[in-house]
Amino acid sequence: MATCRDCDCETENEEDSYEGENAIICADCAQYYEWCEVCQTCNFAEGQDPCRHMFWGNNREGWGGCGTHSHNNHTSEKADFSALLSVIGIESAKQLKQSLELHKYYFQFRGSTFGVEHVFANLFNADGEIKYEGNYYWDKLNQVFDIEDKKLQEPITASINWLMSLWSGSSEKWEIETESADLKTAKWIAEWLDAQLV
Repeated sequence: MATCRDCDCETENEEDSYEGENAIICADCAQYYEWCEVCQTCNFAEGQDPCRHMFWGNNREGWGGCGTHSHNNHTSEKADFSALLSVIGIESAKQLKQSLELHKYYFQFRGSTFGVEHVFANLFNADGEIKYEGNYYWDKLNQVFDIEDKKLQEPITASINWLMSLWSGSSEKWEIETESADLKTAKWIAEWLDAQLV
């Protein structure tokens, strides 16, 4: 028997990675943690997102984001992404694809004066120079939050959240943290672009 790090009870659970450290957590306490494929550790998730690579509350129940374990290679997320690309259009999709392949981009939500969230994005070229900047590039995405058609709003919002779960650092220090997810997303875009030419 061992002692649980969080509640000091005795447990038969074995050591695992919790918040970047090897620890023993009992079954009751372990339910408050979620495994992230990017962080390669279990992060505390009670009442909060466990890390930037995962989020709760997309159009399906459960966790979403590039940190989630997928048994089907994120097929449903790929389907949602097609809806997002149809909104931003071919040229913007090409720009997004290029920055993802270079692992040089920056996405975040920013609140407005009225408490409405807006998407902010910088897309960089190979030299690390800003190629597309700020809210102007994402005006079409920001309009999604006001769309009354939930069938369109939900998959696009889930896809925006997916983009938020990706991370490449910043122009001061590039950190290729979500490389495989970046390339997977770029491949989704490439396939969507090919389909537009048919």
